[in-house]
Amino acid sequence: MYEEPIESTALGICLVDYEPETEEYQLMLADIDFKYVGLTFDETSLLLLPLLHCYKLATSSTDHRLREMEKKIQSLENTISENHKSLEDLIKQQHNQIENQNKIIVELMAENKALMKSFLKQQTSIASLKSLFPIKSEDALKEVNSNIKVEVRDQYVPTISILLNSSVEKNLKNILDESVVLEYNVDGTYGKKRLKDYDNLYSVLLDAIPNSTGSPSCEDQLRKAIQLQKKRHFKAASKLQRNPLSNPQK
Repeated sequence: MYEEPIESTALGICLVDYEPETEEYQLMLADIDFKYVGLTFDETSLLLLPLLHCYKLATSSTDHRLREMEKKIQSLENTISENHKSLEDLIKQQHNQIENQNKIIVELMAENKALMKSFLKQQTSIASLKSLFPIKSEDALKEVNSNIKVEVRDQYVPTISILLNSSVEKNLKNILDESVVLEYNVDGTYGKKRLKDYDNLYSVLLDAIPNSTGSPSCEDQLRKAIQLQKKRHFKAASKLQRNPLSNPQK
């Protein structure tokens, strides 16, 4: 029913509002002077069916657009959420990688520090052991042999290796003085003393001799080195006998 009479038939604005509680529609008409009148009706009002149909179409289209917009917003929110999670996972992965790399670096630094400490200790030990050579007497030979224990054996091998300088035949004199070599051979034959009796020294001496593929055994190289050192001694002594003036001590 009309709430108030319509003053003019020249209508400029038409508004429809729906009240869910009463299931009624409120038709608001306005003339060109924006004077409003209200009309309340339900879906059975035949005269207003076209207007009601237009209203429903309009509201239905609006609802559809709102639903589509809500779907797009939800999709956008889901995409943002997924991207955020992916970014968090990537940051976490990179963080773990950095932690693992830092751990490896710390371990390598600790290992290098330990190796450097061990190297410096070995170099100090080698410098100290070098002073024991060449061995010039039987007593010194016995002392060195008794000092080569299992825990220090690895220090004697590199020391002797350095003194041999890759050639036992040329540099055995840096380990055994001529006075000792003249009294000994490997097996103690021909009236000589047995070098093998000094098992600790003999073992590290063999380990310090280079032994490449195809070369004689370390023991054969040592035998030859002892022989060559004796020959060089006798050759020098013979030369001195023939020419006493060549003696540098005179």
